[in-house]
Amino acid sequence: MMKLTRTIIDEHIEIFDNFQYYHTILDLIESNLNTNPDISIESCKSLFEGISKSILSALDINYSSSEIEDKTVQQLVKRMFKKLKEFIEIEELNYITVFVSEVGTIRNKRGDISHGRPSPKEISSDVDFAKMVVNSTDNYVFYILRLFFSIKSESEKQYKYDDYEEFNEWLDAQDTAGYLISYSLALYETDYIRYEQELQNFYPDLDL
Repeated sequence: MMKLTRTIIDEHIEIFDNFQYYHTILDLIESNLNTNPDISIESCKSLFEGISKSILSALDINYSSSEIEDKTVQQLVKRMFKKLKEFIEIEELNYITVFVSEVGTIRNKRGDISHGRPSPKEISSDVDFAKMVVNSTDNYVFYILRLFFSIKSESEKQYKYDDYEEFNEWLDAQDTAGYLISYSLALYETDYIRYEQELQNFYPDLDL
């Protein structure tokens, strides 16, 4: 269910190994989906919180965990997006913050872990609703991580795009999706680690 988020975390493990921690929350989301849907939803809220804190910690030199201790998940995500915009041009993402706010509201009303509930609960989320929340969370977190990894990867780049014209032309020829811009450039800008791996495969004896 959380395939996109798992994949992008694993693809960047060599540089951003600390994000492997979030596999624990992904496990909670997936394992509880059919049996305890409200725990899955609550875990989605925790995932947004954790990812936002990690991004702020990496990008904001003024970030302090105590400073955001009393912030709602919506406020936390808004601050994270504001910081991302200082590094990269992105679309307005108000729809994501609205979604996150709703997840936070549902967690406050129905969450099983943080608040505790009398048994039987007065109201519970059904599985289909939880699947909708989980699927949306997977897509949104994937997009957020792709933005963040592209920003941080820029400072980790070892090879200059313009130095490998032959390879870039070869990579462009592999494009089967019909990119409107150069496929090699798109890969370099948005997923440098994969670009570097392809480059090193193309030039097995490549040195820095």
